[in-house]
Amino acid sequence: MQSAELDHLHQNHDGYDQDDYDYQDDHIEPTVHMTEEDLVDEEEEIRALEDKKRALQSRVSSMEKDIEGLAR
Repeated sequence: MQSAELDHLHQNHDGYDQDDYDYQDDHIEPTVHMTEEDLVDEEEEIRALEDKKRALQSRVSSMEKDIEGLAR
């Protein structure tokens, strides 16, 4: 019985082209044009984020020391 059902399913799909289902990566990344000013702005933002990260790491380190002091 299963064989007959599989044959029937196979016959119903013979009209389909497998290429219709194959994934093709036709996606092309857009070209990004950045000006010198854009690059400078990005670098400034990166520096500001790195400064903020260092400040937060310092606060965490200080909190860890405080907790260690309380645990004694």
